[in-house]
Amino acid sequence: MTRDEREALSQRICNFYCDSANKSVKTTVKYFVKQNIPQRTIYYILNKYLKYGITIDRPRSGRPLKLSDKKLKQIVKSVNNRTGVSQRELAKDSHVHHSTISRNLRKRTSIRIRKRRTAPKMDSQDQEKRAKTNCGKLYRKLLRGCDLILDDEKYFKLAGDNVNSNRLFYSTDPVTAPTDIKFRKKKKFEPKLMVWMAMSSKGVSNMYVHKSKQAVNEDTYLNECINKRLLPFIEKYHQNGNYLFWPDLASSHYSESVQERLNEKNVPFVIRKG
Repeated sequence: MTRDEREALSQRICNFYCDSANKSVKTTVKYFVKQNIPQRTIYYILNKYLKYGITIDRPRSGRPLKLSDKKLKQIVKSVNNRTGVSQRELAKDSHVHHSTISRNLRKRTSIRIRKRRTAPKMDSQDQEKRAKTNCGKLYRKLLRGCDLILDDEKYFKLAGDNVNSNRLFYSTDPVTAPTDIKFRKKKKFEPKLMVWMAMSSKGVSNMYVHKSKQAVNEDTYLNECINKRLLPFIEKYHQNGNYLFWPDLASSHYSESVQERLNEKNVPFVIRKG
């Protein structure tokens, strides 16, 4: 019997005792015994009601905390906004299991383990200053109503091992599992599909789908992406010339032949430094 069921039964017995049995314990016990409720349970519920005047369970002290509020506050202060912290080391200092540290931080505090995001590393103040200056120029140009054209590509593996359901397997005994189930075979250069497209606030270009084992090279990007798709997209949506092309930072996007072609067609683009 769950706690909710137990409290509902207590409420029902006490209501009968007060309303129908005219506060007669004997009548109440006889009535509920006929419903196959143990006599001991009925007496226990009535005694608790007569003594404390309640039908629900009384608050219980429960198991004492392994980490006091003061100790937990010290742990939070030592880990907040820090990296390189080991829960096992914290557990050794507090003389508890590391799972106790994890559980208490999760349930009793607002501390959460978060993944660090990547960001460009500026080796000097000059690099940081140049980044702010160049971003400011680009921002001011966009504020004057200039349309930004972006392009990017996405690679999709054809093996299917990147699907979440194909990364795991079920087995009662992994020792007896077949090798093709237990191991996920992977080639160094697997076949994949590359999908490329350019976009702006005016629309999107025609997509280019390319099957290869490696990343797109200079010739493919120039002929299939720039000449056949980007330039027609610009002629269709940006005839006024008020636009700026921002290529992806891949090396093939900034090859000499690609930059020469863009300059030949007077396509303004963001120059990559370094």
